[in-house]
Amino acid sequence: MSNIRNSPLWFDDGNIVLTTASSAFKVHGGILERHSTVFKDLLCLPQVDLPFEVDGTRTIRVDDEPRDLEHFLLALYDGLYFDQPHASNFPIISGVLRLSIKYLVEYLRLESLKLLQHDWPANLTAWDLREKEAMGSTGSYESSKVRPHPIFIINLAHELGPACATLLPAALYDLSRYNCSNIWIGYPSSAPNSPIISAIPGATRLSTADLQTVMNGKEASQTFIARFLRHELDDRDVAVLCENRPYDDGRECRNAFSFLAHEVYRGIVGVTPGRDSDPLFTLGAAVLMQGREVRGAVGVHSASRACEQCRAEFAQVALAARRYVWNQIPRWFGLENVVHCAEGH
Repeated sequence: MSNIRNSPLWFDDGNIVLTTASSAFKVHGGILERHSTVFKDLLCLPQVDLPFEVDGTRTIRVDDEPRDLEHFLLALYDGLYFDQPHASNFPIISGVLRLSIKYLVEYLRLESLKLLQHDWPANLTAWDLREKEAMGSTGSYESSKVRPHPIFIINLAHELGPACATLLPAALYDLSRYNCSNIWIGYPSSAPNSPIISAIPGATRLSTADLQTVMNGKEASQTFIARFLRHELDDRDVAVLCENRPYDDGRECRNAFSFLAHEVYRGIVGVTPGRDSDPLFTLGAAVLMQGREVRGAVGVHSASRACEQCRAEFAQVALAARRYVWNQIPRWFGLENVVHCAEGH
């Protein structure tokens, strides 16, 4: 603690020093008392009960992680703001959330939880917005640049209990989209330029129980997509008002759906680039494939598009299936008691 006076949280006019195992912060008791009933009660103790002093100032020793305490105190003084979303914000947000719960600072708890809920939401509309925000300027999926690895969210939710339980369905679903080897390995400790690893050592892998949970959910996702393909795309009949029905009994639309089924199968088995075990993405992409001319594993040539009536009927079925998937996520991941906003059918 030789350089404590160079800290942005060492105020010459401060009247209380908070110390950890390796740091100290000279702050204002009035600020602490104003926002935290825990500190208010603590500072009301007679001086004889708090006999230690640093720099001639009343001192309280806390057992918090130094970085967490620094982020928490800075948030008390300056607020919790970020210029833009980035994965490196997570150690700050999680530290503030952890200590705002401990010291009963409700507004910081709500602010930090809101930031995490933006990326790990409890409703499908917010999830779709999250996915849209993760698309880079070149059309690539860049979630890892703007938000932390889902393993960190899962571990934090278990650490903090009910306060973070609503983050779990989205985080577990997100992780289940990774391939099996990456789920097992976890967040790589050798990740280049990672601010998270240095701030949260050892929080890179799931527990055995969580690994089983993720794999169960992953299997449920894959099973659902396979079942949907069998029931809704393989040998799909054309719409009653199919525009191509007079021509070889709608053969053009039937071929379009056969092509669509082929492309979706290629995506879910990893033959073409895509996201594994992600029925929300797959179903949404399938609708887009029949709605516009795009290429690739989630694309289709105009010659393979069904007529407007058949596309509309399929879109209704696929979007209803997306809502069903969202509602099933808590059950797939053993979280039936977690608050998760159901989507209407």
